[in-house]
Amino acid sequence: MTIRKGEDWGSEIVIPEGIVVAADDEALFSHLNSGVIPASIAVLSGDLARTVSSSADSSRYRHGERAIGAPLDLLEVTHDGGVHRAASHVVARRSWLRGPVIVVANAQFIGEWDVAPRSHPNDGYMDITEVDESMSPGQRVLARRRLPTATHLPHPGLRTLRSREQSWDFAKGLDLFVDGVRIGRTRRLAVRVLADATSIIF
Repeated sequence: MTIRKGEDWGSEIVIPEGIVVAADDEALFSHLNSGVIPASIAVLSGDLARTVSSSADSSRYRHGERAIGAPLDLLEVTHDGGVHRAASHVVARRSWLRGPVIVVANAQFIGEWDVAPRSHPNDGYMDITEVDESMSPGQRVLARRRLPTATHLPHPGLRTLRSREQSWDFAKGLDLFVDGVRIGRTRRLAVRVLADATSIIF
């Protein structure tokens, strides 16, 4: 069950057998898209790890050790090339400085950027930021400078919303990145939340 406002998230558990330990978001992407979704995962670094304050010490995630376990939402990403799963975020753009930009976040961070400060990876929602195509390069540079401190919002050129499912059609193809991995170019994009799809251990 997804988290509710005011509730604690996660509880102490004994780490089960078969836990997937990923070095970073790119490795986690590989695990999530190689077949069946793992029942439990840990990630040592990257945007999801930073969001949940995960430890970078891989020895903590051995079977039988104690840690915190919590349910985790994933994102199902449908595009021109097929379907992928994401744990952290989905980005569609041609350039950060020109044209439309779509950011769909399940994690709070993209690198040093605090893109979705109100995002929670188990609230059953995805946090979406859309950059209007008309937003000037100068205004985008100013917004990017404010991203590390999450002071880029509110801004008239940025639209934010929370949703369980959303789709877009682009007149021209945009480059698609799923958990930082470049997938290719797409003219259509649909993302939906897979609530409680797996569990994260940290």
